[in-house]
Amino acid sequence: MRFTRLFVFLFAALLFAVSAPITAQEALSTISVDGFSFSYDPSLASNVYIVPMRAEDLTDTFPTPAPHTRIILSNDDVNVPQGLYDAVGTIMIFDTADFNESQAAAFDSIQMMLAERPNLALYEGPQGNLVFLPEIAEGQMIRARSFYLDMETYSGIGFITKYGAAREPFTQENWLFTFQGVSSDGERYVSAIFPLTVGVLPAEPPAVEPEAFAANWDSYLMETVAQINRAEIDQFSPSLSAMEQVVNSFSF
Repeated sequence: MRFTRLFVFLFAALLFAVSAPITAQEALSTISVDGFSFSYDPSLASNVYIVPMRAEDLTDTFPTPAPHTRIILSNDDVNVPQGLYDAVGTIMIFDTADFNESQAAAFDSIQMMLAERPNLALYEGPQGNLVFLPEIAEGQMIRARSFYLDMETYSGIGFITKYGAAREPFTQENWLFTFQGVSSDGERYVSAIFPLTVGVLPAEPPAVEPEAFAANWDSYLMETVAQINRAEIDQFSPSLSAMEQVVNSFSF
């Protein structure tokens, strides 16, 4: 494991040296690992850490994800971000043969959706969850700006979501942009997750009467979905276009 960690830090340092200074005209950076590749704008992240996550490395995580390769985009030059909300973005590559029963059920569900193409708007707001791996203990509260994407070597579903449990007003912070995809041969699964600030929402939670607010929860969710879906692309940080560019560049 020491060799792996050393490789990760050497790789990140090399990438940083090559990608800085950043200019508007600079070409995209490309990362290739274990038969998977993608490109990204160097202004999005200055470092990339590649971390093999073995089964023995995941025993303290609940719910326990399948073994995978984790690619972490970061602007931290010293420490490898540990949580999804600590990184600029995290891309996880799974072998679907390693999925447990719950993960396999999620995999079957997204394959069915990709085959049948239900209207994703039906899953926004309070109506129902969209597939999200790795599983998160908190509940998926809301979904917005959902879309299908079909490329030469993979297909999937992207959306904005928020996890939590409390029926309280949302603020700008702690949202996630995600893409959940399957390779064309069905043997690999990619999960890309980017923490997101949603500028159309308040910076601080407004004062509400808790019982009345909770009673109107479903309507509030739908109003929030409408706000996010109407928002201009520059009202999100990082830029939605930068994250979509990463997802569009995936290749197996």
